[in-house]
Amino acid sequence: MNRQKMINDLAIKKHTATHDKYQKAIEYLKMHGKSINFNSVSQISGLSKTTLYNNIDIRKQIESYRDGGQSTAVNAKGKVALSEANSKAIIESLKRKVVALQEENKELKRQLEVAYSDYYNSR
Repeated sequence: MNRQKMINDLAIKKHTATHDKYQKAIEYLKMHGKSINFNSVSQISGLSKTTLYNNIDIRKQIESYRDGGQSTAVNAKGKVALSEANSKAIIESLKRKVVALQEENKELKRQLEVAYSDYYNSR
């Protein structure tokens, strides 16, 4: 394979990867009802804002979302279904965190009692 062909193939792969990352970021932002702009797409996709601005197709599409040309609203049923599906897991996670914090609080109170006891006994 000649050098120029290899360079062209790598450029095509890079271009495709960039578009895949950008499209996945747009879909994620749409699904979660978040605003679509250069900052949010850059953060989600891992692409630099320079890349997003310099690619004319990507730039036009992000600008159309940003300027309200395309709706970013998610179907209300989709949002409800998503939150219902995840709510139990979130609640259980928060319950575990509360229990862990309660245990930590008990331990810290016990340590404080010991420290006060040592302090008053050493006087």
